[in-house]
Amino acid sequence: MKCYFILIALYSTTLCNSQIVNKGRPNIDSAAEEFDKSVFINKRSIRIDGNDTIYINSDSFRYVESDKNHRELKQFSRGSNSNGEVGGYDYSVNPLFGVYKAFYSNGMIKEKGLFCWFGFKMGIWYYYNNEGSLISTTDYDKGYNFGQADLFEFCAKNSIPLIRNDSSSATKLLKADVKGKKYWIIEYNSYSLGKVKFIELNAATGEVIREFETQFPEER
Repeated sequence: MKCYFILIALYSTTLCNSQIVNKGRPNIDSAAEEFDKSVFINKRSIRIDGNDTIYINSDSFRYVESDKNHRELKQFSRGSNSNGEVGGYDYSVNPLFGVYKAFYSNGMIKEKGLFCWFGFKMGIWYYYNNEGSLISTTDYDKGYNFGQADLFEFCAKNSIPLIRNDSSSATKLLKADVKGKKYWIIEYNSYSLGKVKFIELNAATGEVIREFETQFPEER
């Protein structure tokens, strides 16, 4: 059974890396946007986009677009009342690199930026007032000279699976800032050893700072 899981992980890692190379990152800029809240209605429909079939499911508080494999491409939701703020992700360009957007209750853009599905913000994020005027930006790649591409290469060389799934066992790639020093934190399951492994990297150089591991939680 362990060998079976290992083969799945290796295959999926190759597949995901291929998706990344072929599709690249979504484009994003500082232009103001406004969210159309009329999409929050009870509805199911299908849209043909080139050779792709897009399935749309929505209700009063959630709007979702999925592909034929039931993978969510876009997902936006709002608060518990009709005047609530809206937030969500768009992974329609690349299954691993999405665009996060949040909107004020009046529909104007509040913030937006690139987000990696494994758990970290990327590039420049834009922040706005409730009239849609840009008020600040933050570069989340600053200080990470050992960047996302280097991190993915490190994972490939060390057989760390980069698999998109919704389970708690998915690999996590996190950014950490401790007293001005930046780090990458990698958490993944080693099925061959039956352990959860952690690796901490220097974000400037890629040097391994430390590694440790814990046993899988016992099944109940």
